[in-house]
Amino acid sequence: MLTPDLPGTGGRIRDRNEDFVVHEVPAYEPSGEGTHLFVRIEKRGITTDDAVALVAEHTGVPRAAIGFAGRKDKHAVTTQWFSVPDLEPDRLLGFEAEGMKVLDARRHGNKLRTGHARGNEFRIVIRDVVPDALRRATAIISRIEAEGLPNLFGEQRFGWHGHNVEHALDWIVSDGRKPRTKSLGRLLVSSLQAVLFNQVVEERLSRGLFSTGVLPGDVVKRHDTGGMFVVDDVDEVSGRVRANRVSPTGPIYGAKMWWPEREAFDFEEGILAAAGLSRTHLGRFKAYGKGSRRSIRVFPSDLDIVQEGDDLSVSFFLESGAFATTLLAEITKTVELVPMSKLTPRGE
Repeated sequence: MLTPDLPGTGGRIRDRNEDFVVHEVPAYEPSGEGTHLFVRIEKRGITTDDAVALVAEHTGVPRAAIGFAGRKDKHAVTTQWFSVPDLEPDRLLGFEAEGMKVLDARRHGNKLRTGHARGNEFRIVIRDVVPDALRRATAIISRIEAEGLPNLFGEQRFGWHGHNVEHALDWIVSDGRKPRTKSLGRLLVSSLQAVLFNQVVEERLSRGLFSTGVLPGDVVKRHDTGGMFVVDDVDEVSGRVRANRVSPTGPIYGAKMWWPEREAFDFEEGILAAAGLSRTHLGRFKAYGKGSRRSIRVFPSDLDIVQEGDDLSVSFFLESGAFATTLLAEITKTVELVPMSKLTPRGE
């Protein structure tokens, strides 16, 4: 956590679907021409997969042929784009089913894929906050705007009480039951990768290596272009980190991940070892996740906070892949991420 020294607002989220509103911002607008139909849907109280199933049932198009940029929260009101092949706009425009409705339908030339979104706009109500919640939230937001938000994965990634992580460790470390399907394997691997990444970020925060400095051999990412490079000159790159021009990256562990060098290599290998894992273990799940790098911090924009009585309304934009629950955990100090104890090495 970035702001453990600042008191939170308290409060509850998701009392009702309307308290958690998410609008997907696409990476590009549909062109109006092409063999795919882009449909913008609104859903409430159902998952993205549920909405895909409803569209598939209505159109007769196989679920696998329907594309989307990312999954959205179930206990919320969300909008996002789907792509459906070989369909006329009037086949879906205005379609409604329990928990969803189609708002727009336009043609485009390609299927939507994971990541085809610029980010998401959020409007979240936190209920029953403390009387001076606005003052507390403003102080927390000021710190985040200056230093960045820890780019932690939210609880959605880990399964019920972190059980996906437990299953993944039993399979990979202890030769336990293997996933029945490839999709389940990807889910388990992504859960383990996420909790390991979170541990890296938390450790960097505790060492003062989040917004002020880097390790020799760190892989850092440029915020303007997205390019990455290995740190040679620690002082020079640390200055660029403090100026919010670049950020250190953390590992999405995998067999083909870009490993850092020197001291940074030892640090990331140590996090792996503390979970009872080694680089050899990464080869066991290479078919489900090859590995990558992820910036350890993200910068929310368009932040706005309003307090009305016992409730606090928070609006902001987050780039694709970042989790709103991470920001809410900083503000409230009551929203919890997955317990780090889920990475107790096997046999202990």
